[in-house]
Amino acid sequence: MARGAYQDEVAKAMTSFEYEVAPAEMWRELVAMLKEHGFDLKETSPKENATVSTSTVGEDAYDVRLQRVNASRYTVTIHRVQIVASDGGTQRSEVRDFPLEWELVQRVESERAAEIRQTADASGRRSAMIGRGCDRGCSCVLRTCLTVSEHRAAPPPTTSP
Repeated sequence: MARGAYQDEVAKAMTSFEYEVAPAEMWRELVAMLKEHGFDLKETSPKENATVSTSTVGEDAYDVRLQRVNASRYTVTIHRVQIVASDGGTQRSEVRDFPLEWELVQRVESERAAEIRQTADASGRRSAMIGRGCDRGCSCVLRTCLTVSEHRAAPPPTTSP
């Protein structure tokens, strides 16, 4: 549950993340990262407001889109594409690859990635607490546990025979 909350928080951040570094700097890192994952991106310089594709490896490829938001900010979306042969044709499916986008953000915008990581870690810790009560042995299932003074004032949990 905690790992899922962490991943959900990262995915949420990736859906609205706007890069502030120069597009050329991000693109160099993107090309290198995709190469490390076994995919070649033939575009060596950023192509704004267009979707470019990597080479296909097996049944998989990636589509990358750099979308300009304003003069100094832009978004990057990476979709994993699967092309599967089926009954006389091919089927193409794609899903946004948040883990790969997160890897790129960590490489290119490390300070801002640290802020996202901190928020995601906190969300994961909160999620781990839900349903197990607090560390004081009470049965509260609040996102934020009761304060120490409230614990002292609250009657102890009762157990049924």
